Amino acid sequence: MPPNWLPLFFEGSLIFLAIGLGYLLGYDLFALVYWSGTDFLWGCLATVPLLLGLVLLAGLPWRPLRRIREATDELLLPLFRESTLLQLVALCVAAGFGEELLFRGVIQSWATDLAPDYWQPWFGPVAASLLFGLAHWVTHLYAALAMLISLYFAWLWAWSGNLLVPITAHGMYDFFAILYFLHLGRKSQAEAGVDSSEPSSSPESSPPDDVMAERILREAPSGPDRAGPIRPRP
Repeated sequence: MPPNWLPLFFEGSLIFLAIGLGYLLGYDLFALVYWSGTDFLWGCLATVPLLLGLVLLAGLPWRPLRRIREATDELLLPLFRESTLLQLVALCVAAGFGEELLFRGVIQSWATDLAPDYWQPWFGPVAASLLFGLAHWVTHLYAALAMLISLYFAWLWAWSGNLLVPITAHGMYDFFAILYFLHLGRKSQAEAGVDSSEPSSSPESSPPDDVMAERILREAPSGPDRAGPIRPRP
């Protein structure tokens, strides 16, 4: 399987995993998500704060944030650089459905049912978000930010009552975040290419000493001209 298809295969498999676990635990996931044009638009609008936060954090010169950028350049972006736009759309749709059905529809619902009554409003979202952060562990800060985003998705579900809202926000955020990081990666590569194209004064760019000596001897004048013009004696 080509490397750029692996993320899509993984995210798509989460959909079937969520449906299977939901069936075993007695949750009808198809009853949690239903089509609504209004809820779809709310999901699109809910992406805006996430994207604004992404651009803001990406511009801060804080070392933990730079480590996230370095980690994404090294580990994640190589999987997406050769992907077509259609592949990225399919990947993000699968990620929105797969991860939200699993973490919200199954894990959050199950944790909420296990908790005592006075813990239920927050126990399920927190438990699901902790697992969500662990599943997205790239760096410590990345996992913490993923947990906060998961809590945001949990709030969207509680507010709307339709899992379509966090599914839409999740998928759209992933899509634009991948495009943004790909843009930053290509920009960094372009800047590095300009720097590397400048003339170099390193010793490696100069000919070896024996070549220089041979060139000097070949270009030097020979015979009487070597000592200069002959002057008559007084």
